[in-house]
Amino acid sequence: MKNKNKGIAPIIIVLILLGVMIAGGIAYYVGKNQNNFSQNEDILINTENDNKAPNPNPNDGATVCLPTTPAYINITSPIAGNNYTTGQNTNIQWTSCNVQNVYLSLLSGGKNFGLISGETPILASIGTYQWTISNPGKAFTGLDTNNYQIGIESQSPNVMVKSGVFSVTTAKFTAHLDSFTGSNGLFTAKSKGLTAVKVYYYPTGTEITQPSLLGSMTLTGTNGNNQTWSLSAYLHNGTPPLEGIMATSIYAIGYNTPLGGTPQQINQINYPYTGASDIATHLY
Repeated sequence: MKNKNKGIAPIIIVLILLGVMIAGGIAYYVGKNQNNFSQNEDILINTENDNKAPNPNPNDGATVCLPTTPAYINITSPIAGNNYTTGQNTNIQWTSCNVQNVYLSLLSGGKNFGLISGETPILASIGTYQWTISNPGKAFTGLDTNNYQIGIESQSPNVMVKSGVFSVTTAKFTAHLDSFTGSNGLFTAKSKGLTAVKVYYYPTGTEITQPSLLGSMTLTGTNGNNQTWSLSAYLHNGTPPLEGIMATSIYAIGYNTPLGGTPQQINQINYPYTGASDIATHLY
């Protein structure tokens, strides 16, 4: 009797080999598809990260701002390590790319002292903002000198940068015009920390509606921070008729010019006015 199992064995072996091959092919196909999905997923993640990448360093040699350039802000002033005095004016300066509007804040030790540019945003393309230097940190530290940073932020797109650390020292006095008087053609004024004092008047009996400059006062003495100014001037040239050149008001304005800056008006004092005839008695 022939062994029937002997003829079936090769068939079983072939079937097993086919099964192995089919299973291997399926595994390869599934593995290949899974591997492609992982690669695609990585590409999507990388693309997302590129869109949210940190702002490039604007000093890395790129000088052209293109529509495809990631948005950035670079603060160029104030400079880290500089010391400033309260009451002075300094220009905060920056460069930017693909940023529309910015807000400027004063920061110190993790504390935000609020917007120094006001609630209205500034066009980023302007690149400069004049700041009258203040030292709000003194109220917390009790120190005359404190460290600060300038923060500049845009909301669309969202970019936030900080300047280097600089220091601010509270001035020992505040520039101010303290007094202004005049008699017999001589004006005198007293002040602290001013760089100029000018005297103006409003003429009467004319069509002039704007004040006229009577003259710039001369610094005649200093005593510490105290200053004395004088100006010899009359409101007419000494020839009659004198009618028509009376002054309805006279006043002095004190100015302070920061180093390398433009004159800033500090305050104004009016001449004690008791009537045009009184002014004429003393100053004509």
